[in-house]
Amino acid sequence: MYRFLAVLVFSFSSIFASVSSANPLPIEYFADRPATEWVSISPSGETIAYIRNQENEQFLVIQTLSDGQIVRATELKDLKPLRVDFITEKYVLVYVSVFKGRDSFVGKGELSRVVSYAVETGKSVQMFENTREVGFQDKIFNLTNVVGLDEDQEHIYMAAYGFGSSRSYDVFKLSLSTGNGDPIIFGDRGLRDYFVDDDGQPILRWFYSNVQNTYRLESWKDRAWHVRLDEADRAIPSGILGVSADGSKAYTGFSDDPWGELFEIDLFGDKNTALRPVLSAPEMETDAVLRNGAGVVIGVRHAGMFPSYSFFDQDLTNDVALFQQRFPGAATVLLDWSDDLDRLLYRVDVAYGPAVYLVHSRSTDAILRAADGQPAIAPDQLGKASPFFYTARDGAKVPAVLTMPAGGMGVEPRPLILMPHGGPESHDRVGYDWMAQAFANRGYIVLQPNFRGSDGFGRAWRNEGRGDWRGIMQTDVLDGISALASMGMIDPNRTCVVGASYGGYSALAIAAFYPDQVQCAVAISPVSDLPKMLSREQAVSGRASWVMQYWTDVIGDWRTEIDRLAEASPARHAENVTAPILLVHGDEDIVVPYGQSALMLDALQEAGKEAEIVKIKNGDHWMSSSRERRETLGAAVSFVEANIPVN
Repeated sequence: MYRFLAVLVFSFSSIFASVSSANPLPIEYFADRPATEWVSISPSGETIAYIRNQENEQFLVIQTLSDGQIVRATELKDLKPLRVDFITEKYVLVYVSVFKGRDSFVGKGELSRVVSYAVETGKSVQMFENTREVGFQDKIFNLTNVVGLDEDQEHIYMAAYGFGSSRSYDVFKLSLSTGNGDPIIFGDRGLRDYFVDDDGQPILRWFYSNVQNTYRLESWKDRAWHVRLDEADRAIPSGILGVSADGSKAYTGFSDDPWGELFEIDLFGDKNTALRPVLSAPEMETDAVLRNGAGVVIGVRHAGMFPSYSFFDQDLTNDVALFQQRFPGAATVLLDWSDDLDRLLYRVDVAYGPAVYLVHSRSTDAILRAADGQPAIAPDQLGKASPFFYTARDGAKVPAVLTMPAGGMGVEPRPLILMPHGGPESHDRVGYDWMAQAFANRGYIVLQPNFRGSDGFGRAWRNEGRGDWRGIMQTDVLDGISALASMGMIDPNRTCVVGASYGGYSALAIAAFYPDQVQCAVAISPVSDLPKMLSREQAVSGRASWVMQYWTDVIGDWRTEIDRLAEASPARHAENVTAPILLVHGDEDIVVPYGQSALMLDALQEAGKEAEIVKIKNGDHWMSSSRERRETLGAAVSFVEANIPVN
């Protein structure tokens, strides 16, 4: 079990030291999952827990910070870790996922669960595993909703659908040592979430109706529920994102807010009182809420090319900003913190190397090196990633991440990899990107545009791309070619577009609708037919669901705009394609079914175009395993090198 060495505490000056090599690295150096990921710090700040990936095995590692000593390493078998939470000094929660094949009740899906690991013994138990009050447990997709931590530090509170005809959403008090427990709060139909205090007393509950598209927030006071919000006249909030330390406030956000601000709700005020924005920053979009294991909000993270933070404690805001300034050009991400907020755990994604995990003590200013992300990769084997802004054809400034070739530019212009992100309402920021760096290591320039339709740069920028999947969302990407060519950096006649998920759609759309712009395209888990995608989403989620409303806003209404959506579907315009196409898709993808790639391949072959497909056995949408990533990246690199070689 202990076949790897502990990560020791190194001097600050050696944080980014590594062994160097002049030759391109094997694919697995980039494709393999990071050696260390999902790091969490204990409430005391004395110990960390993380997932250690080694060859084909994964371990949950508990390690002391003072001397780097490994307390325990427990192998995770047949589990896909999604997150680690050092919930108490004695227990670590690991959020996991397991793929479930076709079933008559729920069909294919990823079953998400919480597993509790005892620090002292390594014993593991799945929460709810033997709780008979939870009905249809083996068929419920998500059993991960932790809504509170008991004051005894031996129990947590979780919400789940109880057994019986009413299928109410109840709160259970569960033992961290056995995984078992009993319901303590019984819910009503339509409930979606709860928060409780450390004694198991309710703070609030949250209702949402898919059919009526309405929501309701109720707070608990004087042994009764009181309605605080009951609205349907604006965009549905993104649920309840947390509560204040004293339980008197709750926090939410609205999808139609220009900068995605966090809003405060007075739980003891009058019904439907005006909500107050908090922790705002001028022209900066909020993209994450920071809260502890009990759901108490301490601050927010702002989006952009580099993360920044605002906290209710202004001293904490200042300290985090000062720490980030120690690493200019790096994305310094706050991951976790001790209960007293003295020890802060960061992941530092430098512009020229993979992640390093550091713990900073605010009281002593000491910095401990907790773990390395990919210790085998040397900085000179990577390309420097930095912000890059260029002008679109209509004058708009497009923010992007530009990764230079490892070892520098040289004399001749380089071939270009255009790499649009997935989502599409997400964004790329400066940091270590394993796929971009694999190409940079082989001499390519990589451009990752945050085209209109991306989030992170204000809702106006996002909204400009909505409904224009064939148009501005693609031209924003393509305008990066002329920008780099005008600087003499790239050869515009050696350009390949490589993308996954929505990025895969973008790769196909550019090949089909702008065929003279690229010399090859790699589409990973792509959508190729928009009406078919939306038809499936309606069948899965329901016609009146918020999911369908979201996709209608983002893409269009497949019932009334089918002709326009067909015009934006690459599979229906395969005859336009001139560049060779590589499709890569997992056969267990539950987000975008494999059939979308198969449909595109059939259309391309029928049109007599050059196309091939790589089917990833047991592959999901996220390329979760090192094997999936190796197969995908290996195929993509070989295809690109054959079509737009560096030399």
